[in-house]
Amino acid sequence: MPSPKDVKVRCIQCRDYFFTTKQQAKNNRRFCNPTCKHAWQTGKPRSDRGSRAIILRCNFCPTAFPAGGRSPDGKRLPQKDRRFCSRSCSARAKLNTSGECKELLDSDIDWISKYFEGDGSAFVRFQGSSLLFVATIGNTDRLKLNKVAELTGVGTLVPRRTKVQKHRTVWNWRCFGRSAITFLKQIRPWLCINAPIADFLLQCWNEIARDRSLLYSRDWQSRVVRRSKELNGKGPAGVRARATSHDNSDLHLFNDPAQPLNLQYECKLVLGICDLIDSSFETRRPELSRLCPVCLRRLTRCSNSTQIGCSRGCAYRLRRRRGRRCRVLTGAQCRQLAGFLEAEGAISIARSSGTVHARVDIANTEADTIRAIQEATGVGSVCAMSRYGAKAAPGVNWRCTADAAHSFLEQLYPYLDTKRPQCELAMAVQERLGHVPSRCGDRRWQAEALEASIALNAKGTRPEALCLEIWCGLIEILDRGKGAEVLMHKFDRSGRQ
Repeated sequence: MPSPKDVKVRCIQCRDYFFTTKQQAKNNRRFCNPTCKHAWQTGKPRSDRGSRAIILRCNFCPTAFPAGGRSPDGKRLPQKDRRFCSRSCSARAKLNTSGECKELLDSDIDWISKYFEGDGSAFVRFQGSSLLFVATIGNTDRLKLNKVAELTGVGTLVPRRTKVQKHRTVWNWRCFGRSAITFLKQIRPWLCINAPIADFLLQCWNEIARDRSLLYSRDWQSRVVRRSKELNGKGPAGVRARATSHDNSDLHLFNDPAQPLNLQYECKLVLGICDLIDSSFETRRPELSRLCPVCLRRLTRCSNSTQIGCSRGCAYRLRRRRGRRCRVLTGAQCRQLAGFLEAEGAISIARSSGTVHARVDIANTEADTIRAIQEATGVGSVCAMSRYGAKAAPGVNWRCTADAAHSFLEQLYPYLDTKRPQCELAMAVQERLGHVPSRCGDRRWQAEALEASIALNAKGTRPEALCLEIWCGLIEILDRGKGAEVLMHKFDRSGRQ
């Protein structure tokens, strides 16, 4: 049975009253017949036709916008399933679709993290109206940065312009956005000095993931960029900023629980210099044990069992700096310390009471990290460094010499890359001094070793051919014949031609 037409309404076209059903009146019927409806719609926009417009709220910004149907001027409104009020909000709300860092092995992370702490940085900077997350590593060794790019699978290498012509070209490995964040997430558990910087960038990224509108908030952007500059700042201000956000929980990285306590490392002489000496060396013959180990002359006072040379001059030349050896380090510690040594350290040859000895230095403004290295190795001394200016932060230097440096370098030797020639030179000098007494009195090769160390550690645009020439000359002096060929082969394999 049809519904009764007992509701009285007025036609908006002819202004006459007519009766309709309750449902039609609820649906807002406004015309008495189709003729009036067609007459009223002629020449007017179709804003009231089709689906009704509803009010939605943008998922990025709090702006409300209509959707469905048409606007009063006849334009079609967005669909009802639309989530953003404009294309600008839709683009801003999209997550960064840049590449992600590859999954790194623990052995690679140990090396890259310490290398990143010495020569790398992470920061946030403005890019137009938005922010850009950046992770970068700079060095003059392009081969090493190529290795970083190959292991991570992200980032590009760009040269940095030098203000001084004598300076070598510095290469920067840089990655942005999601690539930088995924890289920092993997190396964060291995960081010590740059841990506050990595934590700050990861915290900002998580806040943006929860609320993308923060990425375009000027107040939030200003605070983030200002804090990023404080954490990456140089001098005492940067040290204080990192100290306020840093705790000592990350220093356990240098103290591996698997490390044997108080067990000194016995050198294995990995270079094999002493084994390459001519077997006819006279001091190896037991019947000639009463010969001076320096000049090979027969001792005149054989009754004195403590006599070590034929004269005071030979005894003085035989003297060399000795000391306790480094502790036995685990593989993880060696990889971490190798990366830290290449970034913040130096391997050199130093004078010592008329002779020479190997020396290893690691310097940084983070005193706790340097002391942690001393505790892990069990050797060396920590001292404050002189400041180069009022704006410079006070630095701390860890130094070990002689046998301690030899035992330390011999464990790190398989993990070194850039400083491998310096490491081979230092170990060769210590092996020569400690196991070939007759070479202690020869000052010529010691002077050559000192000259080669200065050339290998020189700054600026030093020609590689000069370093190779000095290195070849030193090898020729240290070992004639077969020894020189073996060491040259080692030097060629290290990629320093």
